[in-house]
Amino acid sequence: MDSGSRKPNPLASTVLRWGVVVSFALLIGGIVAMLRSGVTPQHVSFEDLRLLPAGLARIEGGALIHAGILALLATPVARVAALLIEAARRREGLFAMLSLGILLLLVASLAIGLR
Repeated sequence: MDSGSRKPNPLASTVLRWGVVVSFALLIGGIVAMLRSGVTPQHVSFEDLRLLPAGLARIEGGALIHAGILALLATPVARVAALLIEAARRREGLFAMLSLGILLLLVASLAIGLR
């Protein structure tokens, strides 16, 4: 690749990079918060995601770890969405349709899994 060429998918690369950075920061922050509070992972449970914002507001280690895991799981979905946007901008119909199909499969899997 020559130095004058542009990145093939700059938006998707940025989404992936920031998704990993945010996930890592939340996970490390959660571990540090748990170590400081003396809470062990066995005592942490977020079976109801509606409790997560309150735990994050209190900077609870378990909530930070769960948010980090959710961010890590959401990163590939966001990346596929970014690829769809890039393909639509470039008017690459086939790639846009493939990206849309994959995105729909991911969303359907999530919906089925949450039931």
